[in-house]
Amino acid sequence: MRFVKFTRNPLVAVVAAAFASAIAATPAVAGVPGSTSAINVDAHGVALGGYDPVAYFDTGRPTHGVETISTSYRGARYLFASEAHRKTFLINPKQYVPEFGGFCAVGTSFGEKVDVDPETGKVVKGKLWRSLVCALSSPTT
Repeated sequence: MRFVKFTRNPLVAVVAAAFASAIAATPAVAGVPGSTSAINVDAHGVALGGYDPVAYFDTGRPTHGVETISTSYRGARYLFASEAHRKTFLINPKQYVPEFGGFCAVGTSFGEKVDVDPETGKVVKGKLWRSLVCALSSPTT
């Protein structure tokens, strides 16, 4: 019999602790029951809850988009705070769309499609992530 020694990565321990405390302190976020969509969109096909994807990169904070300044990409409609942001997006849309289709990154890692608050979006290493911490819940019947 062979034993393998596991070394614990301190970053993993910190993330796991933060995740556990956030779940305890955060009310449950509803999943998106039965969703087969690859992109988290609302009933009108708008991604990111109507927030401007370029603003997360440009200003570092979530900014509401304007209904009249939009474009479609891969089956989702994105809204922008300015025409300049829309033009920037059109140059390289893949750079600005959120990872995991805009579903909660943690929920997706557990195989769950969980909606999140757009205010939780963060750019990390050049990628837009929505909610690095979210609470998983199963729909009530």
